[in-house]
Amino acid sequence: MQNNEIAELLRGIIKEEMQTVRKELRQELKPINEKLDTIEKGQRSLEEGQKSLEEGQRSLEEGLQSTNERMDNLEQGILDLRRGQINLEKGQRKLQKDVTQLNKSVNAIWDDILKLDNRLTIKEKKL
Repeated sequence: MQNNEIAELLRGIIKEEMQTVRKELRQELKPINEKLDTIEKGQRSLEEGQKSLEEGQRSLEEGLQSTNERMDNLEQGILDLRRGQINLEKGQRKLQKDVTQLNKSVNAIWDDILKLDNRLTIKEKKL
């Protein structure tokens, strides 16, 4: 046999062995590739879940900001109502003082009217 024939024969044997090794390697790698596919699917699912959570978090933060703004408005409204209540109470006290003063004035006027009536009555009796 010549070198060329030996080389060809060796190439054929190596080729057959390589095919067998490749086939065995594919068989051994098949479960690993399947697991890798499962892991990649899980990774994609986790990434989608993370995006969904981030969107939910943004939505919650916006809702919280809106709620905080509404709380600030309510607190300001409460302060305004308290100021208004204080002003109303001051006004009520002033009105009460005015009513008391008017009552005193009306009583004094009635006293004057009664005195005049008594004088007139006395003068009428004298006549």
